Amino acid sequence: MCGLFGFSGKGRSRPDQDILRDIAVNARRRGTDAFGVVWLNRSTGEHSSYKTVREDHGSIQQGLDLADSNDLIIGHARLATCGDPKSLLEAHPFQRENVSLAHNGWVMGHRERAQELGLKLTTGCDSELLAAAASQCKGDFHERAQAAVNAALPYPFAMLMMVDDRAFAFRSRNPLVALENEEGVYLCSTPWARGQKFTTHGRAPAGGFVELAPFTLYEITDGKLVKIATLEEKLVPMQSW
Repeated sequence: MCGLFGFSGKGRSRPDQDILRDIAVNARRRGTDAFGVVWLNRSTGEHSSYKTVREDHGSIQQGLDLADSNDLIIGHARLATCGDPKSLLEAHPFQRENVSLAHNGWVMGHRERAQELGLKLTTGCDSELLAAAASQCKGDFHERAQAAVNAALPYPFAMLMMVDDRAFAFRSRNPLVALENEEGVYLCSTPWARGQKFTTHGRAPAGGFVELAPFTLYEITDGKLVKIATLEEKLVPMQSW
C-alpha cells in the first residue's frame, strides 16, 4: 500500500525540517514507484507541487526543499496497484483545479464507478476518481471532501486532501496517525519516531501519536484536527477484494 504524510502549522508556522523528512522517508517505505508533495502557496493561493517517479531518479529531499517553507503540506509515496507505475501523471497527490488529493487504497471497478458518477478520468489510476469527485462537486468545502470519501467507499482507504486553503483527512480501515506539537500537526500512515511502538485504534499511542478515528472526516486547520462528520461504517469484506 502507499504512504501518506502531511503537515498543518499553527498560526502559519513552518514544519520542523527533520520531522518533515522523517515522515516523508517513513511514508516512502510503503511505496517506491513514485513520490509527490503539494503545498499551499500563500502568495498566490495556488497549490504548488513536486512529483517524481522512480525511473526519473528525483529525490525526496528535492521535494521537501521546495515544500518545507510552507505551513500546509500533503505528500504521497506510491506503490502502484493499478495503472502505470512509470507515469508521472499518475503520481500523487492528484490535482484537479483547486483540489489536491493523496490516497492510500484501492477502488475496485473505478472506471464503472466514474461512469455512474458522471466523472471523466484521464489516467489509469483508481485514485484519480476521488479527486475528480471532489472537483466536480459544487458544494462547500466539507461537501467536496465528503464527495471524495463517498467515491471510494465501501473499499478500505485513507486520504489527505486540500481544497483551496483548507485541508482534510479521512481513514476507513487503512492506517493514518497524527502527532501534535508546538508548531502544528504532522500526519503519516504510520508512526515515524525511531524505536517507538504504537498501539492501534488510538487507545494508548506511544510518544503522543493518535490514530485517527475510522470513518471520521477531519478538517486540518491551524495545526489541529477537527472532527466534522462521522460516516457510515460499511466496508466490503476483505475476502472480496
